[in-house]
Amino acid sequence: MARLPELIAEAAVAAREDRREVKRIRLGLGEAAGLTRNREGGDFIDSQVYSVRFERADAQPVTLLHYACYPVKNSRSKHVSADYPGYIVSALAERGELGCYINVPCGDINPQVRMPDTMGTPEKLYEDRALDRMLGNFAATVCEAYVGSEFKSLPLNEIVGSGKAAGSDKGAGATDTAGTFSVEFIRAALPLRLLRPADMDAIVAKEGERYGADSHYLTVARAWRDYQSEQIVAKRRAGEPIFIENVGIYILRLGSLILVTIPYETFAEIARELRRRRPDLYWIVAGNAPNTYGYLPTRAALGRHDGYGYEAFGSSFLYRHIPFAPEAAERLVEQIIAALDW
Repeated sequence: MARLPELIAEAAVAAREDRREVKRIRLGLGEAAGLTRNREGGDFIDSQVYSVRFERADAQPVTLLHYACYPVKNSRSKHVSADYPGYIVSALAERGELGCYINVPCGDINPQVRMPDTMGTPEKLYEDRALDRMLGNFAATVCEAYVGSEFKSLPLNEIVGSGKAAGSDKGAGATDTAGTFSVEFIRAALPLRLLRPADMDAIVAKEGERYGADSHYLTVARAWRDYQSEQIVAKRRAGEPIFIENVGIYILRLGSLILVTIPYETFAEIARELRRRRPDLYWIVAGNAPNTYGYLPTRAALGRHDGYGYEAFGSSFLYRHIPFAPEAAERLVEQIIAALDW
């Protein structure tokens, strides 16, 4: 882990030095069913495998795979692992493809089968190659779905255009079509739950009754209350909206291919809604990117457990975050869709 920043920098340099002309871009859609479950008990899972393959001149193709599942096959082990995404990238390498994996938002989607917590030591994890088999089988199923996908080509003129360049001597009757290659940064305003200082005190008192006065969790809850109280005072003095969170969203557009980053543990339904609202676009929706500020559940998820479930409420203590209002995810979708009308 100590070398992680260095390895990331090395990967960026290697990518820059390995630039090649792209001959074709293929967009794929397959299905890897039976691998996941909705841990909140809902019936929604996204079993689609989304793929983008960049076929390059005189070089191996670059393939991006996109699937909705928390990479927690490794369970609560203290062992550091790339979990199943690492095995997916390795499987692509065996096919001669340079692989990249990005999770579909999966705040409520877990693997159907995980390593038991009792196997949480490196010795147990590698006993009889149990971990290799479990992660390898999962990755193989996802890659098989990718190989068997229905593919369509993304016309390159959607990106670079097909019109005449400056100084061209094309005739007056020639038509120009503009391509779309752009990166946008927007600020999305998301509503938070209205909590007065007295409400926060009541929450901490309730957590104390639930977990006991000596609980480490209660210590975290108290720190959360103190921090949020300071933030409310600071926002009020600065004249800023108190119960609004402004967050940065990046949108990369290559023709009809969209890559959007959302810095939360967002739920799979959010990506589904983006696709429903703009089915003419091919979406890669990256959660926890480029960083993460906590969970962003759907309205339905926020309503479960009387509004006090882990994703909707309990995780806020750990992230030092005020819980979201029920409509927050809907507002996020609306603002991303509106930003595409540039």
